[in-house]
Amino acid sequence: MRLKTLGSVVLEGSSFTRVKPLLLLSYLVLEGGKDRRYIAEFFWPTASDSLNSLSRALSQLRKGAPEAIGADDGRVWSDVESDVTLFLEALETQNYAEATELYTGPFLQGAYLNDWGVELEEWVYEQRESLAARAQDAMLNLAETYASQGRFSDATKLAERAFELEGAPAPEPELLPRYYALLVANNSHLV
Repeated sequence: MRLKTLGSVVLEGSSFTRVKPLLLLSYLVLEGGKDRRYIAEFFWPTASDSLNSLSRALSQLRKGAPEAIGADDGRVWSDVESDVTLFLEALETQNYAEATELYTGPFLQGAYLNDWGVELEEWVYEQRESLAARAQDAMLNLAETYASQGRFSDATKLAERAFELEGAPAPEPELLPRYYALLVANNSHLV
């Protein structure tokens, strides 16, 4: 079982599709185990009984994907493999090709709730921007590797993808010369 959160949110190996429990699972996978009360208040800040709402979500997860979630009287956690953790591990080892392959789109793309609280919404958007920025950097580094190998067409395509990456912040001014060199690499090589 693997949690896919880049480009969509899907619990592969399961037919479970409820958005809020999948957001809960995504949060626990990235942030680690947390106190039940903290999670309840973070995910259901306006609920009259947030702990009961958490219990319902955990029951739904246990029913649809029993091995995805762990909980006891005090804590909630998940040890599910995630594309984000694999992506971050690839970045850590500077395996930019693997990181670029794993980054298939913005974090939790399409996942939206009418009743999510401000803190949860901010967490989702902060993760989305941070992961996109890291993917952008990985793509730029991989594009430079391609250019150094004489793979100018591949370098240009990847630099274009990085430059236009949805959800990523605009490139910092000091990166623009690197982008320019890669974006014109294919054309300048032909001259």
